[in-house]
Amino acid sequence: MIAFDVNSATLFVDSDEHTLEPGVLARVGPAQKRRVLPGPDGFRMVAVGGRPGEAYTPPAWTELGGPLPVPPSPDRA
Repeated sequence: MIAFDVNSATLFVDSDEHTLEPGVLARVGPAQKRRVLPGPDGFRMVAVGGRPGEAYTPPAWTELGGPLPVPPSPDRA
């Protein structure tokens, strides 16, 4: 997961360019190449996830059209 506190930035995903500004959300798939460049007003970013030494594997429900997430059963909570 990557969260931005954006004043201004440009998000490059594969060969596409997207302007990030306050109130704009972007979802980038795990296999997509991305780059964020700050605009004149800058941005802050927090990246969370993964395990040391391993690539992050997103759950199937994060993909468009994927299965809906299922809450854990009471005996697994």
